[in-house]
Amino acid sequence: MLSKVCSKSSVTMAPQPLALGPDPAPFTCPHCDAKVTTTVKAAANTKTHILALILCKCLCIPCLCIPYCCHSCQTLQHYCPNCKAYLGAYVN
Repeated sequence: MLSKVCSKSSVTMAPQPLALGPDPAPFTCPHCDAKVTTTVKAAANTKTHILALILCKCLCIPCLCIPYCCHSCQTLQHYCPNCKAYLGAYVN
């Protein structure tokens, strides 16, 4: 006796990462489908903390805040201004 085996397979497509730069970028938000220009917020990353530690070890205590104030030492995170969804990041 032959029996038929039916199996359903589903394919989940992962969204492609957005190519984001250091400046706000115009595009269509994949979450709310609105045409927007991203909002960019700077966030400290490992590079920021390592530079601050190096400045501390060199006894440059007054300069410790420089990596936290300089956008080139931080990750720039892009958000949708409409739905506030996280869209991606630009790491220098």
